[in-house]
Amino acid sequence: MRTLLMADDGKTVPDQRQDGARGGVEPHWWALAVLFLYYSFTYVDRSLASVLVPEIKRTIHLSDTAIGMILGAIPTGAFALASLPAGFAADRFPRKWIIGLGVALFSIATVLLGLSDGAWEIMAARALGAIGEAAILPASYSFLADSFPRKRVGTAIAIFSMGAKAGVATSLALGGAVLIFAQDIVARGQGFGLFAWQVEFLIFAGPMLLCLLLILTLKEPPRQRMATFGERKGSELAAYVKSQRRLLLLLIGGFAAVCFCGFSLGNWIPAYLSRRFAMQPQEYGPILALLSIASGLTMLVKGMLIDWLYIRGVKDAYVRLYTWLLAGSLPIVWTMFLVDSKWLFLVMLGLVQIVTIPFISYASTTFQVIAPGNIRARITSAALILFAIAGGLGTSSVGAMNDLLFGGDSGLGNSLALGVSVMMPTALILLRLALKPLHAAVVQAEQLNREMPPEPAKPMGGAEADV
Repeated sequence: MRTLLMADDGKTVPDQRQDGARGGVEPHWWALAVLFLYYSFTYVDRSLASVLVPEIKRTIHLSDTAIGMILGAIPTGAFALASLPAGFAADRFPRKWIIGLGVALFSIATVLLGLSDGAWEIMAARALGAIGEAAILPASYSFLADSFPRKRVGTAIAIFSMGAKAGVATSLALGGAVLIFAQDIVARGQGFGLFAWQVEFLIFAGPMLLCLLLILTLKEPPRQRMATFGERKGSELAAYVKSQRRLLLLLIGGFAAVCFCGFSLGNWIPAYLSRRFAMQPQEYGPILALLSIASGLTMLVKGMLIDWLYIRGVKDAYVRLYTWLLAGSLPIVWTMFLVDSKWLFLVMLGLVQIVTIPFISYASTTFQVIAPGNIRARITSAALILFAIAGGLGTSSVGAMNDLLFGGDSGLGNSLALGVSVMMPTALILLRLALKPLHAAVVQAEQLNREMPPEPAKPMGGAEADV
């Protein structure tokens, strides 16, 4: 039975999404490439801020608690406030323009980071960037879910999620070299009174602004007609959450615990390598970039494996595969901060990154499959809010624990170890408990979509239909 789609004029049309290209680049693959690029930008800025922590701290004399606020709590709060309105907009209006607005805000925020010379200015710029990211993510997931056949959604979202790793790799690989270039500019008196780290942010902002024009090349896909919840407009989100509250609590709680660890490691590992092993950005940057690239490439393999398992009847494959990988990584997580060799530590860090930290493709694919079409972006946004809060708490708590409990710079490893050693097992327990209700929810969603009668065409006006 073919899935029906709803076009912008309100008419239902057969699903003509392609499994592969037929000469030239199919629109859905081009859209995936553009969205991949935009998603990578968000992580270029995020990772660059972490790489430049020593320079920022040295020039404007910030504590680890303040750095933790800049890296974690401030962008997390802004992301949380903006995510649900962004999801609401993505459920009702053309998603390409929501994405374009997010990219514009994020690019402007990177420029403002380059012009900031105090803690409050940096916090404001980070908050604006987080608002832009909040607009990009739910709209992109919904855009891709309606662009690809369901049996290929896992692969598409895995490729999209690789953008995060590409962004991290770019900032780590180039961050040290660009910093040296920026320092040379400042030393020659050509930096217009800016610090070298400010010049670096401005250098990275240029390509972001130029690539914003690519949004004009995207073709908005018709929305997939899926079963809906709620008898009246406005009640559907509450009705669905009530019907699936146990599953949602377990999924969001488990993935939020992983996010706590992922943000902590991602934001503080550069500082840890600098303090524990006396490594400089130009030394550890390329190594971390290679680890990020390797992690990103495995996401594609894992996405394809999830689709393969799903086609063969493993309805909870999106989470089941992740729990297997999570369980295998626990011994590494518990011991990695005890080793004295920087090379052994980097190997262990690489394994953790490759296996466990890129959780977002598992979580987002799961929500695209189980959530009704008329509230899918809002469900995703709500989950992203909680993930961001968990990640912000992870980043901020490491800085606070380090200042209050472990005596400053030398205790950073203890702060990181305490957080990940507790939260990783918590994530595994919650996600294993989610498998049974997840299987039932996927089966129910498939059955409802098969049984749903065609909906008569209706005029649309200026916005897209509720589906």
